[in-house]
Amino acid sequence: MAVAGTISFQKSNRQSLSVRFRRSKERYSAITKIRGAHYDKNAREWVLPLAALHELLEAPAFSPKKIRYNLPNTELQEQLGILEERQRAAKRSLKVNPFAVPHDYIELLQPDFVIFGAEERGLIVVRIPPRLPKLRRLLEKVGAIFDSKE
Repeated sequence: MAVAGTISFQKSNRQSLSVRFRRSKERYSAITKIRGAHYDKNAREWVLPLAALHELLEAPAFSPKKIRYNLPNTELQEQLGILEERQRAAKRSLKVNPFAVPHDYIELLQPDFVIFGAEERGLIVVRIPPRLPKLRRLLEKVGAIFDSKE
């Protein structure tokens, strides 16, 4: 069986994964549902936070039978240990003061949605990922206004 792609550590950031694969509706659909996944046009690869590795492994389209995982075990274990410690620190920060969580901790925890105040515009802003269309529709029903950037 031919390998449909590879997954490795991103060269510039060992806390990110580089995912390259042959085009397929199944793999494209699966990767767009993974939190934090984005396509890097210059590198022509998908970039995912290391925290999303379990989501990738759970997706049948990215089964190790179909995709080659070039992740050296010792380095993977080291990076996962660093990630787990950062996640614990982020969760502690959230418990101490949920209204003052640093942006990098929010990115690390990957919550379903984020609510923050935009004082200069006198608004409360809810940042919703595309994978939660039901939440968007619910907010539309209560009169939410969406920015064109969303």
